[in-house]
Amino acid sequence: MSVVNGVSFSLERGGALCLLGESGSGKSVTLRSLIRLFPPTARIGGKIRIGDVDVLSLGESELRQVGGTLVSMIFQEPMTALDPVFTIGQQIAETVVYGVSKADANRRALELLEMVQVPSAKRRLEAYPHELSGGLRQRAMIALALACRPQLLLADETTRRRDDETTRRRRRSMPPSRSRSFSCCASYSGNSAWRRFSSRTTSVSPARSRTGWR
Repeated sequence: MSVVNGVSFSLERGGALCLLGESGSGKSVTLRSLIRLFPPTARIGGKIRIGDVDVLSLGESELRQVGGTLVSMIFQEPMTALDPVFTIGQQIAETVVYGVSKADANRRALELLEMVQVPSAKRRLEAYPHELSGGLRQRAMIALALACRPQLLLADETTRRRDDETTRRRRRSMPPSRSRSFSCCASYSGNSAWRRFSSRTTSVSPARSRTGWR
């Protein structure tokens, strides 16, 4: 059974693309397809290229190696995406520890929490996910996704069920476009604040998908 058909878009480096559509239209499936985050029984057709990498041609070990550096994802619900038995600082530092010292990894973790505007960032490094509010968990999830400096950042409804003012505050926790070295592809159910964040929007519906410049 086909789940999503006819999806086609491109995104320039440093740009931001917003996938807009109602619940069940295929936004999350589209984002997960970009990192092949599906069970072995699922099949993805067509072509997926991120930079010079043909994602569909990668083996499982190669896909794990590029995860975080080539592409990273911010999931809808950080409470289930974050590990409950490790502190926020440990989880962020773990993603950057390869090739650097533990002290450098911890400094990078602090730098990332400060970048996404987590108050009292140094103290929050020692906090567990359940000790943070939903908003702070979401910011920690953004920091975790940015830890390895990915070329492409995927954001799956990171402000779902939040009002426009909360969304604007969350949007400000993302690096500004002038300083971004990565592209961002985000999915939302019509939130106007994220429309202004994006340089392009794409409408996704159960019947068809279409792309265009704003």
